Amino acid sequence: MKPLIITISIVLLLGSSAFAMDDSDTSRPPRLGWVNFGGGFGSSRAWLAFTGVASYSTTVNGGDNLLSFRYGYATESVFSLLGGHTPEETIWDLGALYGAISKRRFGFVSAAAGLAVVGGVKRGAFLRREGGWFSIRDVYEVRHFHTVGMPLEAQAFFTPLPFFGLGLELYANLNPVRSYKGLNFCLQFGRLR
Repeated sequence: MKPLIITISIVLLLGSSAFAMDDSDTSRPPRLGWVNFGGGFGSSRAWLAFTGVASYSTTVNGGDNLLSFRYGYATESVFSLLGGHTPEETIWDLGALYGAISKRRFGFVSAAAGLAVVGGVKRGAFLRREGGWFSIRDVYEVRHFHTVGMPLEAQAFFTPLPFFGLGLELYANLNPVRSYKGLNFCLQFGRLR
């Protein structure tokens, strides 16, 4: 939970700077910056997950490239309310991504890849079965993991206002322990035009 709180604080701080960017050089396109918050669904091997993302992005190199910092999280807990497994498997990543962006007046598409620290909880050896009338829960040992991964993302956003957008984010994280992928529905705030 601590990485999430720290990341959201950093994203909000960086996002506030997106509104205050100075573009006194009129020979170059304005530098854009925004924060995204979203949620959706994803999967990792055999389980379906509820996912969330918080990120800060800015355009660089004259507006044709994108630099992003993001925190992503996925958990299977939403789908195990009436039984299932303990612990619930989770995965998170904290990464920096660089990619290309194509902007239009009322939207943009982008694709980026990068490097991330990845962690989470996996189930270990089976310990016991618990439960009653309405739910049966298999209990496993808890295994925490940390590794390095390669985050990938593709985004498409509709920006009807200069400071607000709605969009979709396809994402994945390739790593040696627990790769995952998914789709988030996102809100976007910042300097978008």
